[in-house]
Amino acid sequence: MMKLLFFDMNTIRTKEALHEAFQKKLELPAYYGKNLDAFYDVLSEGAINAMLVFENCECADGEMSEYLDRLKEIGKRLEREGLPLSFKFFR
Repeated sequence: MMKLLFFDMNTIRTKEALHEAFQKKLELPAYYGKNLDAFYDVLSEGAINAMLVFENCECADGEMSEYLDRLKEIGKRLEREGLPLSFKFFR
C-alpha cells in the first residue's frame, strides 16, 4: 500500500529540516546522509512505496527554492525508473 506523505514548505524552511522530515516520515535508515545524493540513493533501492506531496512551495525562497528545483528533478528521475514513488509539488 502506498503511503501518502505531506511536506509543508511553509514550516520546512531549511535543507536540514527537510532531510529531518524525510528521515522521520519515510523511516529512512540511520546511515542516511541527509543530502539529495543520499536521498536518491536510498529511494532508488525500491523499498519505499510512497507519494510525497510538497505543499506551499511558494514559501521556499532563495537557496531553498533552488533546492526544491533539484528535488523535483530527482523525483522525475526516480519516477522514470519505475519505482513505486510519486512526487507532487503544489504552490
